[in-house]
Amino acid sequence: MRNNFRSDYHIWGVEPTVNRAVTYAIAEGLIALNDGDYLLTDQGMNLYKLMKKDKDLFQLEKSFLGSIGKNGISEGTIKELSKKFI
Repeated sequence: MRNNFRSDYHIWGVEPTVNRAVTYAIAEGLIALNDGDYLLTDQGMNLYKLMKKDKDLFQLEKSFLGSIGKNGISEGTIKELSKKFI
């Protein structure tokens, strides 16, 4: 699968609202923090499946995430990129 991910960016960061969303998701039991990794809980996985199944929901967001592609940005890729900025 082809994707639009590029690893040659020199500046990257996290939108501040992402931290707030993660905090809410933890509080709602949708994700859990485990040894520094964020994992979907069973409740989070069920919500994901419902959102994915609904073709009218989050059309633009689903398209964008699909263009990045799961194979383009792995956990290892993020760890390698983050080493450049430490």
